[in-house]
Amino acid sequence: MKHYAVLGHPVAHSLSPRIHAAFAKQTGIAMDYTAIDAAPGSFASALTAFAVGGGVGANITLPHKTAALALCHEVSARARRCGAVNTLTRHGNGWSGDNTDGAGLVRDLTGREQHDLRERRTLLLGAGGAAAGIAPALLVRAFATCTSSTVRPNAPTRSPTRSACRAACTRVTGRTSARSAIST
Repeated sequence: MKHYAVLGHPVAHSLSPRIHAAFAKQTGIAMDYTAIDAAPGSFASALTAFAVGGGVGANITLPHKTAALALCHEVSARARRCGAVNTLTRHGNGWSGDNTDGAGLVRDLTGREQHDLRERRTLLLGAGGAAAGIAPALLVRAFATCTSSTVRPNAPTRSPTRSACRAACTRVTGRTSARSAIST
């Protein structure tokens, strides 16, 4: 049986374990999928313990997406571009990281919802790891502008995740000023 998990803090509310259990049952795949609550100071050790226990893949959620990137031996181009990882796969003694937040959203908007994303304006609420993954994907799909705004009233104006979101948009657009690609 293969072992998978979602790591975050808090994570008890996650539906991922139930969704993956249903998927495994429907497809006949022998796997388990658990939720691991890892406080920010214990994320690396929680991930290591999961790997030692046979973990082969993980989804990463708040607040660990940027920390997960630093723990990867290999990183996909889109994860490197946005500076955040939400999917980890175990290869040998290390983790390979990817970010599927943006690709998943764009596929849903253009495929399932049939939206034409060319030359559109969008407001992206949030400035965390998911926003860092989503903003570049939206810009690549030819949005005219992408504005990111945090939804936390007491959030710092210059938070590390907001800076990562700006940097990701700058890398995608090739502009030297992140403000020309994204505003907060």
